[in-house]
Amino acid sequence: MMDFYVFRHGQTDNNQKRIWQGCQINIDLNATGVEQARALAKSLKDKNLQLVVSSPLVRAYHTGKIVAEECQVPFLTQSSLQEADYGVAEGLNFDEVKQNWPEVFARWIVPNAQDFDIGFENGETQQEVLDRIFLVFEALAENAQYNCVGISIHGGSIALLLAYLGVDKPKIGNGEYIHIQRSDEGQYRLV
Repeated sequence: MMDFYVFRHGQTDNNQKRIWQGCQINIDLNATGVEQARALAKSLKDKNLQLVVSSPLVRAYHTGKIVAEECQVPFLTQSSLQEADYGVAEGLNFDEVKQNWPEVFARWIVPNAQDFDIGFENGETQQEVLDRIFLVFEALAENAQYNCVGISIHGGSIALLLAYLGVDKPKIGNGEYIHIQRSDEGQYRLV
């Protein structure tokens, strides 16, 4: 059995402005985001994390580093954990994205667990994002050095994980976490 505590980075100015930010936008946390990361770290301190692995994007990196330091565990980055590439939607506000690509927008806001093959032009599909995240999870599980790992990633990625695990209308706030367990047989479930 392996435990993953998967958390969303703290708030950025773009989150506050409702800017569609994926892997092409790399900004740091704002003051509220730093406080959210500190509160998150305190809430994870008693979970017995042995390692924190983070997206290399600075908002997730900064959050993950705060958690790793509070929990006194090693910290690594993994490029496969970066947020989705939203292609032509990157940097636009939510209203612009909704107006220009209503179907794609709706399916990223509320992912459909039966069909993850949607993506923005010049971007990744939801399935491509899930595949690379699960590659990291599987590599960590095969390593067998750790059985409880913190994963610092992004809201869009976590929404996809939640949809995959059967959550209807998945959403997670900045600085919040979910707990996923992987059985020895390789099955994932939300705890």
